[in-house]
Amino acid sequence: MNIITSASVKDICERIFALEAEHGLLDLQVDGVKVWQFRRMHIYYRIAQACGVLDDPQPIQHDFVSVLKRRYHNVSSILLHSPFNCSEQVDILIFDHARSKLIDGVPVDIYTHFLLHRLREEGQRVLVVEGSWQGRHVRPLSPERRHMEAINFRYFLDLVAGRHRCSAEGMRQIEVVHRLVQDTFGIAVDLRKLLRESVQRFKSNARSYEVLLNRVRPKCVYFVVGYSHFAPLVHVARAMGIRTVELQHGVISRYHLGYSFPGKPVLEYFADSLESWGAYWGDLPELPLPRKQVVDSGFPYFHYMSKMHSGIKRQSGQLLVLSQTAIGQDLAQKVLQAVESSRVAIRIMYKLHPGEFLSWRKNQALVRLSALPNVEIIDRDCDLYRLLAESEYQTGVFSTAIFEGIQMGCKTILFNLPGIEYMDNLLEKGMVVCYDETCTLEENLRGADAVVSTIGNGELFGPAAEF
Repeated sequence: MNIITSASVKDICERIFALEAEHGLLDLQVDGVKVWQFRRMHIYYRIAQACGVLDDPQPIQHDFVSVLKRRYHNVSSILLHSPFNCSEQVDILIFDHARSKLIDGVPVDIYTHFLLHRLREEGQRVLVVEGSWQGRHVRPLSPERRHMEAINFRYFLDLVAGRHRCSAEGMRQIEVVHRLVQDTFGIAVDLRKLLRESVQRFKSNARSYEVLLNRVRPKCVYFVVGYSHFAPLVHVARAMGIRTVELQHGVISRYHLGYSFPGKPVLEYFADSLESWGAYWGDLPELPLPRKQVVDSGFPYFHYMSKMHSGIKRQSGQLLVLSQTAIGQDLAQKVLQAVESSRVAIRIMYKLHPGEFLSWRKNQALVRLSALPNVEIIDRDCDLYRLLAESEYQTGVFSTAIFEGIQMGCKTILFNLPGIEYMDNLLEKGMVVCYDETCTLEENLRGADAVVSTIGNGELFGPAAEF
């Protein structure tokens, strides 16, 4: 057993790449489903958590009241807002992101909002299917907007009825993969339940998507976060001759296993094309698509928000901390140590990830930081772009907001924590600095002062759009 004694994201990813190359895992079929290709990102998270590298990236509240509220909203969505109730043909089917932000006081999905606006102006007939965020839907209802819960409910019914169970041979294959991962990483991670349920989920969801696509007959399907659960959708759409497009929603790098496939293998479950924000992302050599199928479409929401805040005055010395659920505990401890090393009270705005809003008081480092007069913990929805516009410095690990801050002129310091590998390109270009724990916080800020940005105009988020 080859045990990882000091794992990192890079170590784990490189071992996964080697396993895939040696054992053909991306093409491994269990009862007709390429389970590794389907659940690759989930497998990575399980391994990273078992190695102590990452925390749960999206924790869910499991108390009785939270579960009851989710069940109530689920029933409402299944009965009243099912996409299976639609029968009219549409030109475009969109599966948008579940998390909402306000634009002009209206909750929207920032990744599809401007696409929807353009499609409506073109006279395209559109149907949008949205998932819930923390068990709720907050966007305005309309005839063209439906909820995802009916698809999930069909999967639940299939489980209860015992449909799509793994065969004995399928279970044997899953056992081989389970032992292979355990022996490779030397960890007590059990992938059997995940892979067994993945076969059932894939087949159930594929049937649901087939029914939906036959009802609304779109020419093209857009979705966000393809590696979450859209492999069955891509599989069915491709068989029906319907084009699929994934919209970029965050950082893409060699060590993001949703998008990095060394050798560019042909993948059955990856979208036909990817709309990236800019050349910085689209040029990644490990993307499993020819460059002509990666379209640099820009990020209109970024340009809209940065233009709105272009007149805000920067607060000299203010440091913005950009937290993430997967490394929230470790980041808070590092920031606390940095603050304790400081000889002056630097103004710190500590922005939590939405997934941390309800649980941050269990993090003792955050509790201690919150007691300091120069630190503000932001545990609610806020205007991120105002914070980026007014802060002189920003810090974090691999948040997408770090790239937005760079484009808006923030001086950037990264903490050397799991996931910093996502930022290798920025570090290699000398566009950011890594926090030096042998120096004080003030000395690290001075190091960031010396950085000169070499990012080309539009390289990250495309040319500025007109609004």
